[in-house]
Amino acid sequence: MLIDSTMITLHKALQHVFPGVWNPAGMKLNAVLSVRGKGGSTIGLYSGNRPEQRTFLVGPWVAGRLLIFDKGYCCYTLFRKIHSNGGYFLTRLKDHCNPMIVKVHSVMRVKRALLQRRPLRIAIDNLHRETFDATVEICFPRLLPNGRRKTTRGYYRLIGLYDADKSEYHFYMTNIPAELLAAEDAYNVYRVRWEIELIFKELKSGYGLGDITSRSEKVATAFIYSAVITLIVSRRLFRDIAPHLGSRVGRATGSRWGASAIKCCWIGGNPCVYAEL
Repeated sequence: MLIDSTMITLHKALQHVFPGVWNPAGMKLNAVLSVRGKGGSTIGLYSGNRPEQRTFLVGPWVAGRLLIFDKGYCCYTLFRKIHSNGGYFLTRLKDHCNPMIVKVHSVMRVKRALLQRRPLRIAIDNLHRETFDATVEICFPRLLPNGRRKTTRGYYRLIGLYDADKSEYHFYMTNIPAELLAAEDAYNVYRVRWEIELIFKELKSGYGLGDITSRSEKVATAFIYSAVITLIVSRRLFRDIAPHLGSRVGRATGSRWGASAIKCCWIGGNPCVYAEL
């Protein structure tokens, strides 16, 4: 399941209803998308200044599913909720996060004593461009029902992959076990998140969600929902006619399909679809 949100700029007259962050008024569109096209896919509209981790609710529905999201959703309380409901998550580690390394699982040239029981940002100097796989400890405050705060410790899996082009490590936080996801595959799995970015791009460039100039809250909301419905119908139509496109189906990306001029007709009781691809 891919989780992400995008900001939609609104007229400044709506800032009292949908206060923004960089602009006076903005609405945050949050999407939960199933990669396989099975299971629930939902959207939600929120004020532009609402934190990403508060734009979707974690519950029993995450059991057995892998949730992929970016750094904006990196929240240890969110990690705990997903894990307690039987779900899995995969996200990039924020640059300022410095978890404590508890145990190293990958085979390293460096002695494990130089890595274990040390903060990540100190131990990273001892890494030699190798794939890093370890269990780390994270301490974070937790709000109790009585209003008091309690320090909670969480233990998660940290994967580090070296980027030779940028000469730096990319770290991924997850709770999925090694038997389900090898450390070397973390990057290829995480990059699937780009699919939801393409959907947001299609909504803004193809369906007019770049800027909404209406001063009416109802009109602005209707614009957004109509664009989302159009996208859903377009993708459903493509899924239904894809078997009839033959060799051209590989050329039909989502955004390219949405921008195509499509004509449908019926010949002998069978649908015949032509698309400019």
